[in-house]
Amino acid sequence: MADQNQLDQNRRNYNLDKANSLYAFNKAKSDVTFANQQTAQYISTLNEQTQVNIRNQENMIAWQEKENMRLYSYELEAQAYEASVDTYSRQLGFNNIAHKIALNDTARAYEDTLTSLGFQDRDLLLKYYEGGQTAAYETKGLGEKLKQAEAAQELQIKGVKLNKEVAESEAALRKVGLRQELDATRAKAAFRTQDLRKEYIEKEGAQRNLGQAGRSARKSIQALLAAHGSTQAAIVDSITRADAREELDFRQISQSLLNTYKQSNLKYEEIAQTMVDTVNQTKYQQQGIDLKFKQLGLRTEFGREQVQASRDSAGRQYDADRQRQHLSKYQADINAYGNLRPKPNAPPQAALPLELPLSTRQTLVKPQYGPKPEMEPDMVEGKNWMGQIVTTAALAGAAVVTGGASMPLTSGAFTSAAISQGAGTTSEWLSGGY
Repeated sequence: MADQNQLDQNRRNYNLDKANSLYAFNKAKSDVTFANQQTAQYISTLNEQTQVNIRNQENMIAWQEKENMRLYSYELEAQAYEASVDTYSRQLGFNNIAHKIALNDTARAYEDTLTSLGFQDRDLLLKYYEGGQTAAYETKGLGEKLKQAEAAQELQIKGVKLNKEVAESEAALRKVGLRQELDATRAKAAFRTQDLRKEYIEKEGAQRNLGQAGRSARKSIQALLAAHGSTQAAIVDSITRADAREELDFRQISQSLLNTYKQSNLKYEEIAQTMVDTVNQTKYQQQGIDLKFKQLGLRTEFGREQVQASRDSAGRQYDADRQRQHLSKYQADINAYGNLRPKPNAPPQAALPLELPLSTRQTLVKPQYGPKPEMEPDMVEGKNWMGQIVTTAALAGAAVVTGGASMPLTSGAFTSAAISQGAGTTSEWLSGGY
């Protein structure tokens, strides 16, 4: 009985030692496996991290290239915008210069128009002034002409009076002359009558002295008387004729004087009518001068109204030209602004590439060690067979946990011979080698 107990004790000691050795081996193996798993997981993590880093770097490079292109495009657009702004500024400067030149040309044209209109207005005033002077000169000339006509009328009247006086004087002288001629004729006739009477008496006395008587004497005396009578008749006839001629001459002188009076009166009437005609002509001429001057004033006023209307039109045209120049400049500025490129806006920056996540790995579970082997209960005389089963199951559980695999727990799985021979690996146990 004592030997049996000793043997059982030895067996239990042996089994305990083997279980401890196996426990230590399995524990060391589990630690190595866990360390290998950690190493493998670390290497896999490093490899994955490397690949992720490479892919992240590639994504970052691609993003940087896109960013560079974005910035380059923005810079080109900014340069184009700056160039268009510079062109726009220069175009505005050119438009301002052109606008000033156009305004100066418009102002110069307006000033030239005003100058021309001013000269026209001055020319109208000068013509009106000259017309006034001419009218005044012509009026003065008409006054002088009227004075000359009056003076000429006076001279003509004096001349008519003088001619009348001369005619009267000549008529009186002619009458005196005719009277003297008639008196001379009568005196001559008287002297001739006396001479004839004396001659008749002498002839009659001589005839009577001849001593004739009778008829022949009477005939001789009759012949003498007849001759004396005819001579006396001739003398009387000549005196009569002289009287008749004198009367006729007097009538002619009176008629001539009457004609002179009539001519003088007619001349007076002609002078008066001429004076009236001259006055009327002068009046008409003065009215014509006044009418011409009035018409000149009306034309001058009308011309000045036209000049003023032209000034007003030129002013409105000047304002319209200035507005048109302003509109042209405004249109040119709008065109220049239309050529201005829009102010560039930087394209939105692409989001930074997301870092690729690492794979989520299962956390390695540290090896779970079973309970350390304990001395088997005393199995002599079948006292504690249950403890042996528990011990065996504990050993098997440790092996299962350590190897990460399961194995059927049979009563023949772990035997003293198997333990004494030493199992190699869990896989060998799983294959049923024991």
